[in-house]
Amino acid sequence: MRRVLQMPCRHEENVRKLLRGGGQVFALRGYANATVREICTAAGVNVAAVSYYFGGKEKLYISVLEDFLETGERLCPYDDGAFPASAPEEHLRAFVRHLLTTFSGGCGVDDGLRRLLLHECLDPASIAQNLLRSYFDTKRGQLAHILSALHPSCGEGLVRRMCVAVIWQCFQFVYACGPASVLIKDSGLEGQDIEDMCEFLVGLCVGGMAHLGRGWNGNWVEDIPSLAAVST
Repeated sequence: MRRVLQMPCRHEENVRKLLRGGGQVFALRGYANATVREICTAAGVNVAAVSYYFGGKEKLYISVLEDFLETGERLCPYDDGAFPASAPEEHLRAFVRHLLTTFSGGCGVDDGLRRLLLHECLDPASIAQNLLRSYFDTKRGQLAHILSALHPSCGEGLVRRMCVAVIWQCFQFVYACGPASVLIKDSGLEGQDIEDMCEFLVGLCVGGMAHLGRGWNGNWVEDIPSLAAVST
C-alpha cells in the first residue's frame, strides 16, 4: 500500500511564518515602529496575510507575545522536577526555576522576544496589558497554592504579598543584575547562574514566610517594627 504523506496545512504554515517574522520585527523595532510590510517581508508572505490571518498588526502582536509565553510554559513547566508527593519547598524551587528560566531565555526562547517581554512588563502598551495581567495572575495563583502548602498557618494577606515579592524578585534578578552590579560595588550578583539565584530566592522566601508568619495580621507597617519606625 502506498504511503500517503501529509503535507502541512498552508494556513498553519503561514500563521507560523507570520509569528516568526512578526517576532523578529517586533523584537527589533518595537510595536509602534514595526510595519506590516516589514513583517510580511520577514515572513516571506503576501502583504495582505497579516490582515487575513490575524485581522491586523495589533492582534498579530498579541499573538506573538502569547506564543512566546506558551513556548516558555511548554519547554519549562512550572512544576518541572517536582511530583505531586514532593515537599512544598520542592514545588517552590521548581516554580522559581521556571520563572527564572523563562525570563532569562534559558529554555531556548528567542532572546529578542525575551527583551520585548521585558519592555512590555516595564512599560506595557495598552494592547498587551490584558495578556500580561492574565499571565501573571495565573503565575500568582500557581505560587499561592505552593506557598499556602508551605506555611498553612500564614494568612491570605501574607501569601498574596509574598507571591508578588517572589515573582518580582525573579523578574529583577534576571533583568536588573547588570545595572545593580554597576551601581553597587561587590554586589555578589556577578556570574550567578539560574541555580544560584533559585536557591537564594527559595531560601529568602522560606525564611521570610517563617518569620513574618509568626505575627502577621495583614498590616505591613504595624507588624514589622523596623518599617513602622521608618514610616514615622
